[in-house]
Amino acid sequence: MLTPKTGLGAGILHKNSVAVAQRGPWRFAAVTWGDAVEGPADGEPTGPQHKARCATCEVCSAAIVNIVDLRNASGDRVTVGIDCAETLLDNQAKLKLKAAIAPHEKAKREAAKARKLARIAAANLTKYAAELAQLDRLAALPNTWENRFPRSFAHDVTKTLRAGKVANLTEKQIALIGKLTAEFCSELK
Repeated sequence: MLTPKTGLGAGILHKNSVAVAQRGPWRFAAVTWGDAVEGPADGEPTGPQHKARCATCEVCSAAIVNIVDLRNASGDRVTVGIDCAETLLDNQAKLKLKAAIAPHEKAKREAAKARKLARIAAANLTKYAAELAQLDRLAALPNTWENRFPRSFAHDVTKTLRAGKVANLTEKQIALIGKLTAEFCSELK
């Protein structure tokens, strides 16, 4: 979706252009030049017989003399100024390109993220081997009310370490792992 705040429609200058662009895609139809106006001769007063050509740009709401007509596939017509027409037509091409590129860029980001998580997970397996062994012992405790916290804590910490979602355990977490292991796993020895 086009939004002027996020910059997805790079080059869109006015907030009205979002609504206009969503009704597109637009194609160039015609230009009416303001200097081709039939008007009075120099020094003569303007009368009702003289045709004045001017309009309001549907994108920026500015008064325009040089009017560009754009049409969409359903036959809707939009009158805009030359600058807004250039921006609107340029953005359509940019948006088509961005739509074509987006899936590839997303796949690249996801692959890079997966590689990073795998690297961190592999490092965690060697770095926290002793703690993971203790956590596995805690996770293997019988499913009783007293063992509820140590089991869920061990499961959560083990899962995040092995998935690579956490690169470092805090000193408090390591101390808690040791304390829980000493308290709850002494009977398993």
